[in-house]
Amino acid sequence: MGDALPPVAVSGDGVTGRVTGAPGGVLPGALVAILDPADFSLDGGAVANDDGRYTTPVPAGAHLAYALGPTDDHQPGFLGAPDLLAVGGGRTVIGDGELEARTGAVTGTVTDATSGAPVAGAYALALDPGTGAIERGAPADASGSFTLAGLQPGSHLVAYLDRSGAHDARFSGGVPDPGSATAVTVAAGGATVADAALPARPALRAALR
Repeated sequence: MGDALPPVAVSGDGVTGRVTGAPGGVLPGALVAILDPADFSLDGGAVANDDGRYTTPVPAGAHLAYALGPTDDHQPGFLGAPDLLAVGGGRTVIGDGELEARTGAVTGTVTDATSGAPVAGAYALALDPGTGAIERGAPADASGSFTLAGLQPGSHLVAYLDRSGAHDARFSGGVPDPGSATAVTVAAGGATVADAALPARPALRAALR
């Protein structure tokens, strides 16, 4: 979509608003089209800024606002029910709206199975349960927390890897192999929690005794 620009100040007739995406949060870079409700021709348009806000001048009359998110994570749609925006008399009317989510997420924390300490830098991978193909990957932060965003609704497996080699890998359900893993169900707009506890490798456990 390119860089989002600040909203343009409109001194006459116009539409201004904010584009958000379910389950909450603004959508910078969303493309907003202001349409004529009679034939859906384009009357104006703008790109939402970093705060999800947009402003565009339009002719006086009734209009509809339609938005497309900056990624495929949200369903394009009208801002409102859709609602007709009556513009005229030098006024700028409000055209806020929320786009429905197409995807969901898996969140969780990776810890050491014995001490419970976070495994910072561990990597979480979302896998297709049928093919084992990697769908998404994300590192754990200093607190061991991770988020795998942009996942299609449905079942996924999650693999947890310590890139330092200090811990054995595990799959969702706490098992060492994907064939025994428990599928994690993701819903559009939702975040499913799938924590992991990684056992230290034998050499490391012996060194810690």
